[in-house]
This record gives sequence, structure tokens and C-alpha cells, in this order.
Amino acid sequence: MALPRSAPRRAFAFLFALILALGQAGSTFGAAPPAARPAPIDKGLLKSLEAGPTRFIVEFSARPDLRGAGKIADHGKRVGFVVDRLRSTAKTSQAAALAIAKATKGANPTSYWLANRLVVTGDAKLAARLAKVPGVASVEPTKIYPLVKPVATAAAILAAAGDPEWGVQQIGADQVWAEGITGSGIVVGSIDTGVEFSHPALVGNYRGNNHDGTFTHDYNWWDPSHSCPGEPCDNVGHGTHTMGTIAGGDGPGPFTPDTGVAPGAE
Repeated sequence: MALPRSAPRRAFAFLFALILALGQAGSTFGAAPPAARPAPIDKGLLKSLEAGPTRFIVEFSARPDLRGAGKIADHGKRVGFVVDRLRSTAKTSQAAALAIAKATKGANPTSYWLANRLVVTGDAKLAARLAKVPGVASVEPTKIYPLVKPVATAAAILAAAGDPEWGVQQIGADQVWAEGITGSGIVVGSIDTGVEFSHPALVGNYRGNNHDGTFTHDYNWWDPSHSCPGEPCDNVGHGTHTMGTIAGGDGPGPFTPDTGVAPGAE
């Protein structure tokens, strides 16, 4: 039986399309995969790096799988599980970048496992190199948070004088005290400019107070800037103020009026 005239044309078109498709597939399979794009570098940091090396943050995208924590009833074991996963994730994901930083003179890398970040000192070249490491999410500048300038203390004390204190009354904390809830049995902490532990409104509540005229400061304070010579101090005054707002007083006791929201807390 004779084929229609259009059949050879259709066969040729099909054959040509097949050859073209196979050629494209071959070139695709044979080509190397495209290189991953470098992580973004903050524009402000790039501007700072023009003046020379500076401290910056390398953030990683990897996050641990913490779903198993919900199945652990024991609090200590659950915390241990989370910490182990965070540490392991940071160690694995930061390995390549940390090796580069350690091999760079003056980089002084510091690894942080909680947020999965690496803090290094370097120039624009190091920043660009680290941005190309797989798993790096961004390269950012460090941030400085200025302290709030304190108001004139004499005027503030005069305006707030009262029993209970104005701020305590404004939020109804004294009504909670009336129910016997003063924060007793709770330990609070603060990250600030330090605390003048011997302040009359705080010394009675300080956890390091042995209540025999002596103090044990071990594990009751931390001085990352090494500003205090051997015992807690406050080199600005802000931290003492905020701790007084939190736990000033003795809940209730001889210090009157109680200035803190939780005067029974340590």
C-alpha cells in the first residue's frame, strides 16, 4: 500500500526533533552544575571594609531538627538533647568557614552554636571568600546598641517617691503582693551594665549574700568586659536601676518602700 506524500515529511520532522532533543539533553547532562551564588554581604559592611579589616558576623542557614525534644519528659534530658543538636549543627555547618578563618592571620574567629554564627575579623577579601562557602546565609556587620541616657536622678526620685512606688502601683503589682505573691523562691538575672550588689534596695535580695556579713560571688555574676575588680559592680548605673525595678526590696521587710515588681525574688 502506498504512503501519503506527507508521511516522509512527518517522519523527517520527527527524526529532526528527536536528534535536536537528544543533543540538548546530552549537552545538559555533560555540563557541570551551575555554581551556587555567594551569600549576600551587607552593603554597610562593605562600606566599612573599604577602610580596612573589621569584625563581622557570618550567619549559617542550617538549623537542627528539634522535633524529638517534645517526646522527652525529663527537663534536664530535654535541654541536653536540644543543646547537643545545636552544637552538632553548628560544628558541621561551620567547619569549612571556620577552617578558612583559622588559616587567615588576624581573623580570630569565635563560633556561636546557639544562633549558628561565626564572628571574625577580616577584610573585604575574607568576607567575599566566606560568602562563597556553602551553607552561609549572609555576612553582616556587628551591631552596637547604645545605652539610654539616664534622666536626672534627683528629679526622678522626687517624682516617683511613694509607698508603694508609682511604677509598682501603675501596673498593679502591689495588688498581687496583697495575695502573698512577691517573687519569693524565684531567681532573676539581667544583662546590663552590672549591678551594685551592696545597694540598700538590693543587698538583701542578692543571691550571693550569705546573710552573715559575707558574700559568695561565684556563679552569682558574670563580668564579660572585666570591668569589676573581683566583685560585682556597675560602671554606668543603668543595671542597678533596672535590677531595682525588677527585684528591689525585701518583700516586704525593713527596706521601705519596696521598689521592685518582685521584691521577694533573689
